[in-house]
Amino acid sequence: MNGFILASTEGNAGKTVATLSLLTALTRNDIKVDVFKNSGDFIDPLLHKFLTDKYTYNLDTWLMGKENVAKSFANYSSPDHLQIIEGSKGLFDGYSGSTEEGSTAHLAKTLGLPVVLVMNANDSTNTIATIAHSFRNYDPQVKIAGVILNFVQSDHHKKHLMESMAQLDITVFGCIPKEDSLSFDKAYNNMLKSIDFGLNRKVRDKLTEIGASNFDLEGLCKLEYVNSYIPTSKDQVTPVPGSPTIAVARDVAFSFYYQENIDIMKKFGATIVEFSPLDDNKLPDDTSAIYIGGGSCGYYGDYLEGNGPLRIEIKRLAQCGLPIYAESAGLIYLSAALSKGRFRRTLVSIFDFEVSTLPEIIDSGYIDVSTTDDNPLMPTGGALRGIQIKVADINDISSSSRDYFRPFNVTNYGITEAAGRTRYNTVVSSAHIHFANNLDAVQQFVEAASAFKTFQNESN
Repeated sequence: MNGFILASTEGNAGKTVATLSLLTALTRNDIKVDVFKNSGDFIDPLLHKFLTDKYTYNLDTWLMGKENVAKSFANYSSPDHLQIIEGSKGLFDGYSGSTEEGSTAHLAKTLGLPVVLVMNANDSTNTIATIAHSFRNYDPQVKIAGVILNFVQSDHHKKHLMESMAQLDITVFGCIPKEDSLSFDKAYNNMLKSIDFGLNRKVRDKLTEIGASNFDLEGLCKLEYVNSYIPTSKDQVTPVPGSPTIAVARDVAFSFYYQENIDIMKKFGATIVEFSPLDDNKLPDDTSAIYIGGGSCGYYGDYLEGNGPLRIEIKRLAQCGLPIYAESAGLIYLSAALSKGRFRRTLVSIFDFEVSTLPEIIDSGYIDVSTTDDNPLMPTGGALRGIQIKVADINDISSSSRDYFRPFNVTNYGITEAAGRTRYNTVVSSAHIHFANNLDAVQQFVEAASAFKTFQNESN
C-alpha cells in the first residue's frame, strides 16, 4: 500500500500549511486519500475535512494503545487510496520526556510508514541538511524517506538547499516558498474563528497555488508500506439490544469529536442521529441518550439561549433520567448560564452552576481519568484516558451545586484533582475521551440508552 507520515523537526515548521496545500494538490489531481492525525487534536482534522470533505481519524499510541491504533488505521485505510498521516509537535515528542508513546515517531514504528520531514528552512542551507541527516540516523526503526522544505526565500535559496540535501543523499519532495500572509496560529481561540466559518477563499486560493507546483506528487505517491495488521476475535463487539437512538449535538458550536467515537457507538448497536443546538427546536425522535462534544459554543451564547424549546426539552428529559454525556463545550451548554464579559446567557440549567469563558482556551494535554462515582460512562473504579481542554471556569452560585458528585479524578502529569459533575443521569467534564481504548465505557453508555428507551416505551 502507499502512504506516509508528514512529521516535522519542531512545532513551528509549517506542517499544517504543508499538509493542507498537499491535500489540495492531491484532491485537484483526483488522487483519493485517507487522512489521519497523530495526537488527540481536533483543529487539524476539521481543517482537513474542509478540503477533502472526509473525516480525518485520530491515531495516538498513548491515548488509544498500539493495538487500537493499528486496528483503526487498517479499518479506515482503502487499498486503492493514498494514506496520509499528519504528525504532531516534533517527530520524537510524545507524552513525556521519558517515553516515546504518543509521538509521531512511535506511530511511524507502530504502523511501519515512511516519514517525510517538514522543515523550517528559513535563513539556512547546510545546517538544515545536517539536521535532516541526524534525524534520519537517530532511530533506525523510523524510516525517513525525505523532506519538504518550508519558508524557502527565493529560487537562489532553493538551489542551495537542493545542493546541500543532495550531498547527503536526502530526497526533497517539496519546497514551499515563504508566504507571510498564510499562517495558521494554533492558539485555539484564533483557530476556532476560522474553522467555524470555513477556510476563506483567499486562504484556499493560496493553498491551491502552493500545492500546484511545489510538490513531487509522483514521488510522494510511490512511497510504500506494508499493512501488517491481522484482525482478531477481540475486534468484535456484541451490539446492545434495542438499537437506542443517541442524539449527537453537531454544528459550528459543537464540532470537537473523534469520529471513531461515533462509529464505535454504532458498532455497539446505537442509532446515531445528529442535531443542532443552534438550529433545531426539538431533539430527534425517540432520543434515548445525548452526546455533546466540545467546540466553540462560547461564541454562540445568544443563539443557544434563544433556542428555548430545545433547552427546555433537554432539561426535562434529563430530570427523567435520560443519559447525557457532555465534554468541554457541552459542560457549558448544560450549565445554568454563560458569562462572557458583561453578557450573561441562560442555558439548559441541568446544573445550577454558571460558567465564565476563559481569555484563552487551556489545552492541558494528556490525562488519566478514574471514576470515583457511578455514572452513565463507568462504574466506580473505572479507568479512562483522554485529553483535557478547559474552556471555562465553573462558578458555583448556590451551596447545593457544590454537593453534586464529582465523578472523575483527573491526573495530569502527576497532579490529581477531582473533576466533572454529575446529576440525574448526566455527566459533564472538560475531559475528551477517545473510545477506542475505553470500550467498556461505550458499552455502558449504550446500555444506559437502551434502558431509557425501554423505560420510555413502558411509560407510554
